[in-house]
Amino acid sequence: ESRPSPPPPVGAPLNVGARVRVVRPPYLGAVGTVASIPERAQRVETGARAHGAEVDLGNNIGVVFVPYVNLELLR
Repeated sequence: ESRPSPPPPVGAPLNVGARVRVVRPPYLGAVGTVASIPERAQRVETGARAHGAEVDLGNNIGVVFVPYVNLELLR
């Protein structure tokens, strides 16, 4: 089994309510709001486990898990 990606550095600015943009498929370019930040790594489409955030991408998509490496914080 693959090792999960590392969590973000301590003090990372990503918090619940932050606006983010997804920078990789399948939600490339989608903008949403961080709904929650799971404490444990989650399994992604590839079967790997990654730390990330549950992001609300709006009515058409809803809340999805996105690994941290696929997120860009909007200011």
